[in-house]
Amino acid sequence: MVQARLKNQDLTPLLALLRIFPDLPRYLKRRETKAGRQLPRFLLAAWLLLSVAACAKAPLWYQEGQGQAEFDRDAEACLQLATAEARNQSISGNREDPFLVADQLRLCLYGQGWSPIPPEQRAQVAANPEAPALAVYQAGRIQGLGQTLAIPSDFDLISRHSAYAGATLNQTFSFAGPAGTYLNLIFQRTHQGSFAVVPYPVPEPFFLYAASTPQSRRAPSWAAFAGVFADQWVGGFGAYLGLNKRERITLVFTTALPRPTEPPPPGLDLAQNQYQAMEEFMHQSRTKLIDIFPPHPVSAENAARDYD
Repeated sequence: MVQARLKNQDLTPLLALLRIFPDLPRYLKRRETKAGRQLPRFLLAAWLLLSVAACAKAPLWYQEGQGQAEFDRDAEACLQLATAEARNQSISGNREDPFLVADQLRLCLYGQGWSPIPPEQRAQVAANPEAPALAVYQAGRIQGLGQTLAIPSDFDLISRHSAYAGATLNQTFSFAGPAGTYLNLIFQRTHQGSFAVVPYPVPEPFFLYAASTPQSRRAPSWAAFAGVFADQWVGGFGAYLGLNKRERITLVFTTALPRPTEPPPPGLDLAQNQYQAMEEFMHQSRTKLIDIFPPHPVSAENAARDYD
C-alpha cells in the first residue's frame, strides 16, 4: 500500500477538520449570508481541537503506484491553485480564508487521484456512501456504543453528522450552552488497529493548563488548555473515554476567555483575571464530565469486545 502525508503543518489540522466536517466551508458560507451572522470563532476552535483529537495524526493520502515524492509534487501545485481560488472567492481579493484553502486543496488532491480512504475500504464506502449512525440523540440523552450519556439541560443540540476519517467512523454531536460555552461529542469506531491509552492531545496554538494521567482505557483521560485562536482567547477542556480497543468517545468543551487586564506574572501564560476564569471553567467542565461519563459506563457487551 502506497501512502503519504501532507507536510504543510498549517493546513494539516484543517484537512483533519474537513475529514470529520466535510461540509464545513458550505456551512460557514450559509451562516455568513444569513442575516450577517458568523459562526463564533471559538466554536471553530472547538471543532478544530475535536478533529485533531479524533484523528490524532496527520491524515494519510493514498494512490496506487505513487509515493511521498509524487504526493509532495501534487500537493505543492494544488496548494498554489487552492490559495489563488480562495483569494478570488474572498470579499477583498487580498486575503484567503484558511478553511477555504484547505477545502480547495482537498478537492484538487482528489482530482490528482489521491484519496484519504485506504484502497481496501473504498468498496465498502462506495456501497454505503452515507456513514452509518453510531448513536442517537433524543430527549436530552445520547444512546450509542452501549452507552447512555445525559447532556446538561442547559445545552441545546445545534448539529450532528457522521463521516469516515480513514478507517475510523466518527459521529459528531455539537451543543451550544450558556455564556458562549460549546460541547462537542464524537462517537468513534475504528476498523483498523485500536485506540491506545494516551493523554488527550493539545495542538498549537493552545498550551496545556492541567491534565489527568491516563491509567486505563476505561478511565477518562482529560486535559484543560488555553490559547489565542483567530484573535480570540479560548479555554478548552477535552477528554477521551475508551470503551474497548475499537470504540471511543471524545468530548470537548470550549468557551471564550477574557482578554488579559494586565501582563501575566513572570513565567506564566495567563493573566490573573484569565487564571480565575480558567479555574472556574475547568471546575465546571470536570463536574460536567462526571455527569456525562458515569464512573462505570462500560456495558458487559463492550467489556467482552475489549478482548476481541
